[in-house]
Amino acid sequence: MTWRSRIAAGWLLVALGAGAWLAGAPGVPTGEARTLADGRQVAGLLVRAPRAPAEAARGLEALSAGARRPLLAEALHGFAAEGGEQLGLGPLRGARLGAVVVTALLAALLSLAAFDLAGLTGALLAPALLLLWPRQVSASLLATPDQAGALLWLAALASAARSLDAPTRLARTRAGTWTGVLTGAAAAVRPDLWTLLPLLATHWLLGRLHLWRLARRAPAPLELPADEPVESWAARLRRVPTALGAAALLGPALAALAYPWLWGAPLPRALAALPLAHGAGTPLPVNPLLLAAAAVPAPLLLLALLGLAHAAVRLLRAMASGDGRVARTEALWLLGAGVPLTLAGAGLAPRGPGLTPLVHALPVLALLGARVVEALARLAWPSRQAALAAALGLAALYPGLRAAALAFPHGASAWGELVGGAPGAAGLGWPRQDGGEAVRALLPALVAHAPPGTRVAWLGVAPEAVARYRRAGLLPASLLDAPSADQADLVVAALGGAPRDALQEAWQALGSARAEAGVYLDEVPLAQAFARAGGWR
Repeated sequence: MTWRSRIAAGWLLVALGAGAWLAGAPGVPTGEARTLADGRQVAGLLVRAPRAPAEAARGLEALSAGARRPLLAEALHGFAAEGGEQLGLGPLRGARLGAVVVTALLAALLSLAAFDLAGLTGALLAPALLLLWPRQVSASLLATPDQAGALLWLAALASAARSLDAPTRLARTRAGTWTGVLTGAAAAVRPDLWTLLPLLATHWLLGRLHLWRLARRAPAPLELPADEPVESWAARLRRVPTALGAAALLGPALAALAYPWLWGAPLPRALAALPLAHGAGTPLPVNPLLLAAAAVPAPLLLLALLGLAHAAVRLLRAMASGDGRVARTEALWLLGAGVPLTLAGAGLAPRGPGLTPLVHALPVLALLGARVVEALARLAWPSRQAALAAALGLAALYPGLRAAALAFPHGASAWGELVGGAPGAAGLGWPRQDGGEAVRALLPALVAHAPPGTRVAWLGVAPEAVARYRRAGLLPASLLDAPSADQADLVVAALGGAPRDALQEAWQALGSARAEAGVYLDEVPLAQAFARAGGWR
């Protein structure tokens, strides 16, 4: 086994072990709760499909129509959750088995890609840059489409890069075909990831433009042979890379296969679904680019910016020297990071919480950041390159790792140094959590202090999340769900997730605005419990 394979296997095992250990701690945000609820239905319908195919198809179409999205991620997490529970991992930890496996595969794949791009240093460092900071620790444990989309985005780019450098036509064809398959799978997990297709087309056109510009600078032949045949369209089509052709043919087909709502009327429904995949609806409270810059620890943000700048410099130098191989590779990775960032900044990304709009750019940024550490160490101290790279890597990782340890399991509420942490973000009125997940830490206090028969109203918490807590045994049957605050003895509110008006109405209904218990991060309240007289002992 080579060092490349050993490092990737090591990251796979480390991520699997750490994920299995930590997966039961975070709360269930709204997005994960709905993914698991839909995934359970998808898994049931697919199991029944061989016996009742027409009924299963109608059920899948109705479910996909309601969600307005493909169902591949739901199927993955639905089956993984069932398998996790059967393995005895429980309804909460077991439900995240699919997320743990996806994150482990992402770490291993990122290590392989980084080894090819930046050698041993990159392979060791890139997965750590991606995962070891507060938001990513939490996101890597959640059963949502985001991490699977990031995995497939990186895999498609890595396959396209391999198709550029493959030594034989057969190897290029194989890698290009896999690029098409992975493009379709990415769009089947998150519909906005169909942008891999225009990304690959742009990359090819940029390459053709560069060659055309070089041809213009070349001296023209003195005369053109009169009998030289005119190039046919078939010959021109053969110039299209296999990766682009496979993505154009296989990508839409595989994405549509996982999107049952499209089956009845593919073209008109696809046109109707496209705006939803790219941010149609209420604007986000914070631009995703600004949120990402504020959420990422400062050293990692600096490495990401340096990585982008380093790749751009390498691209310009390769174009100036005529090194087409390096130019094509650098352009591909720059597009892989730049397209998600541009769409998120322009408001054309999905309306998701936290880093959802640009999460698939993060592995590419980690890859480029790891390479710039290796380049800086080689430039600054060639004879002690490995030691200096290790020191730089640890210095970059330490603030994020320390913040992740202090914030866990509330990593989705953590903010970086640019806004002054969680208190600074709260002062700006920015989101305090992704979807009510901080309520998970209040459940032990509810069990200890709420009398049997207490009616509980949940503000800013998805009903599917409450049901998941009950299945996990975190909420006893003696605590009942109330339909509204005026019929409740106890109100549990996820701050920043519940509307302010609803919280004030709950205070009026209970006759008290005093919090009986709360969850805090850096003294910023994330979730609180309010009780009527006699509702808290």
